Amino acid sequence: MAEAQGDEAIITDLTPPGYNLHHHSRPGRGGGIAVIYRQYLQITFKQVITIGSISFESLEFQITHGKTCTNILALYRPPPSKKNSFTFSMFHDEFAKILDSVVCKKSRLVIIGDFNIHFDKKDNLQTAQMLKLLDSHNCKQLVSEPTHKSGHIVDWVLSRDGDSCTTDVRVTDLQVSDHHLLTIGLDTTRPLHPTKSIRCRNISKIYQESFRSDLEKSRLLSETPTECADIVDLYNTFLLELLDKHAPEKVRKIPYRPETAWIFTPAISDAKAERRAAERLRRKTRLEVYRQMYCVLQNKVSIAIRRSKTEFMNSKIRDSRSNPNALYKLMFTLMGRNNTSTLPNIGDSEYIAQQFSDFFIEKIVKIHQTFPHDESPSSMYKETHFSFESDCLTEFAPFTTKELLALIKKSKPTSCALDPIPTKIVVSNIDILIPVILHTVNSSLRSGVVPHSIKKAIVKPLLNKTTLDKDESQSYRPVSNLSFISKAVGKRLAEHLEHQNLYEPFQSAYRPKHSTETALLKVLNDLRRGIDSGNVGLLVLLELIP
Repeated sequence: MAEAQGDEAIITDLTPPGYNLHHHSRPGRGGGIAVIYRQYLQITFKQVITIGSISFESLEFQITHGKTCTNILALYRPPPSKKNSFTFSMFHDEFAKILDSVVCKKSRLVIIGDFNIHFDKKDNLQTAQMLKLLDSHNCKQLVSEPTHKSGHIVDWVLSRDGDSCTTDVRVTDLQVSDHHLLTIGLDTTRPLHPTKSIRCRNISKIYQESFRSDLEKSRLLSETPTECADIVDLYNTFLLELLDKHAPEKVRKIPYRPETAWIFTPAISDAKAERRAAERLRRKTRLEVYRQMYCVLQNKVSIAIRRSKTEFMNSKIRDSRSNPNALYKLMFTLMGRNNTSTLPNIGDSEYIAQQFSDFFIEKIVKIHQTFPHDESPSSMYKETHFSFESDCLTEFAPFTTKELLALIKKSKPTSCALDPIPTKIVVSNIDILIPVILHTVNSSLRSGVVPHSIKKAIVKPLLNKTTLDKDESQSYRPVSNLSFISKAVGKRLAEHLEHQNLYEPFQSAYRPKHSTETALLKVLNDLRRGIDSGNVGLLVLLELIP
């Protein structure tokens, strides 16, 4: 697309589900080139050598499929005017340099774009000079129908004379722009639709009575190890064996299908059918009345799609009304700020995981080295006297059955990959498993020891900012996903910190009933109270990203 200028929200709205959009904007107003392509296509965008090229914009990318490579150069030349001071001779010389650099490449070549030169006027001096330039580089122009409402060919498709990569060049007037839609076919095999392999279990097919019967007769209830670590190992081992018996893990390949629920509606399908019928009549008769009818039906399709998308998004907003996280995620998506998982392009998954592991461990070691080091850990406290207003901690209060049941029912039914069985199965069989879980958690609280097996976490690196270099490890922060039992132990510790007033006064993260909203309200309230008291308010924001 030429003359593609817009912010992130507009670009996101232009991108259909299952596609990506690469946008090359021009400084200032107007211009810009955008490429919309399927997500599974292997496309590499390149930096075009445009030294001194100011009279046009260009974007080069390569499509690779198997052993076939096709270089495509998208170009937009603004019309010369007194304001931009562009001349045809400037464009001719600069475009000649571009041709010198791209025609010598071994891959197939296609140049497409808005040249704002009337190719149909062969007696025009500018057209004649461009044809001579193309002929000297063994290139040809393939469009033979008008591409503008004025009746001229201003959008060109160029290829080398020996290449046979372009087929079926078509011009279609969609009545949505002063330019017509220009489509070409590439002579290459179509890539296979992408699939991904997933490991899954058919949890819904578990026969509950049989599962509960095996659970009640299990050694998990009859054996009671004394050590907390042994209890956790028995819990994880047996439940995983039981799950493998009733819902064995399988590997399936599924096609990638983007979410397009709002596109396939009866109203849109009917409107498109009417539009296709009018288009066939317009092409067949070339009458003005059918062209006008086609324009009306084209607008009808656009209105139906817009209304369907609006209703779909409104329903998702209503469904997320009680879930702020889902609502924020939806709002960021609509504004073009997708929080998609981004990883460095520095190797395979195993190498990337090892790089992150080394970086995060080294980061912790460096922080630890900044602490004062003496001969013994207690030496730094031997002449210091602390006074606490709270009670002295001798042991953590154990959970009662009622407290643990309330905690489990109140918790989100999310699961971690380290859990032996999904959390919803634990909740549905909690009357059988509650003695084991209670014994495990209280054993850890009494001994003051957290077993190594529940200290493990699934660590996911998240990019701090989209503007940071995604290939640098310091651009990421680690987010840990813990197992179900470890969350229960952590909950008791959090309750102790809250009860003894040991939290930092202004801490909002990882604290019950606190969030970003409460932090913002605190700052806003303090500013307003200061202004009401006749003071001057000054807000200093400091972002610390280690």
